[in-house]
Amino acid sequence: ETVIVVSGTNGIYPAQVDFVDGDTGYLGVYRPGTGDYLFKTQDGGFSWSSIETSISSHIPVFQILEDGEFWLGYGENLHRYNSDSKASTTTIPDGSAIRGIHFLDANVGLLITTAAAWVSYNGGASFSRFDILTQPPTDLVMLDQNEAVFSGPNLNLRRLKPQSTHQP
Repeated sequence: ETVIVVSGTNGIYPAQVDFVDGDTGYLGVYRPGTGDYLFKTQDGGFSWSSIETSISSHIPVFQILEDGEFWLGYGENLHRYNSDSKASTTTIPDGSAIRGIHFLDANVGLLITTAAAWVSYNGGASFSRFDILTQPPTDLVMLDQNEAVFSGPNLNLRRLKPQSTHQP
């Protein structure tokens, strides 16, 4: 076992990590008083460099699509970054904080927030609320590219298959 990042060292508190492969990965941290909230490694996590983002506060959730392209969520804002442009931004309609992000493909994406679950069928340009869930979920796990399990207090486990609104 090798400890790569020690929580609390230099005021850094890891929040989420996601690797593209065995060497390339991203780390979102809580680091009070600085602008460095997203870091990248290319050596399996032994060294990290900060990534410039337009977000000026802690990034609690993100999804890496491929190296250099990712989704970042903080508060009610969802940002898509890629190597060609810094970011495009979508705001969640009810203003609730984002807890989880998972895009199934270029068009279909799922979000969980402090108030509800959301689905996008247009690459994150807009989101519709999953009204089938009676309580806001606290976690989202993908079973495969077509099925998700939502969990949370008073919600138990809910297994859903996102479908286009044009399908029966």
